[in-house]
Amino acid sequence: MSNDDYLTLDQLNDRIAILEDNIRQLIEQAAAASGEQNEARIALQSGRVASFFDDISGNAKFAQTNKQYRLIIPSPVIDLEGTAFAIRKGYFYDDLQALDIMVENYVNTGKLKAGQAKYGLPNPADFTK
Repeated sequence: MSNDDYLTLDQLNDRIAILEDNIRQLIEQAAAASGEQNEARIALQSGRVASFFDDISGNAKFAQTNKQYRLIIPSPVIDLEGTAFAIRKGYFYDDLQALDIMVENYVNTGKLKAGQAKYGLPNPADFTK
């Protein structure tokens, strides 16, 4: 075999860079195909970012299925999220107040947490260690 059959170090590095980019693109495509991914989570999995800020419930599901990632939950919270419902326009104010009272009661009595447990929604605190 002659020296003409070997690649230079620069040529090898170029080929490695191409392979790394191909792998990153495949990871992004696979993550996007999974359905529960958003651009930030895809960027994390492909190595384009080291961390990101996003909603806690979606991140808890992400950490539950991707054991190599952990959550950082600041205390006090940066952005307090409440429970919200999308409803049609046209409801009377009194009806909206009744719904608000029902939702507040649901949260305060623990029924919301019980529903989360019943339907398998992960506890974000489980993914902070």
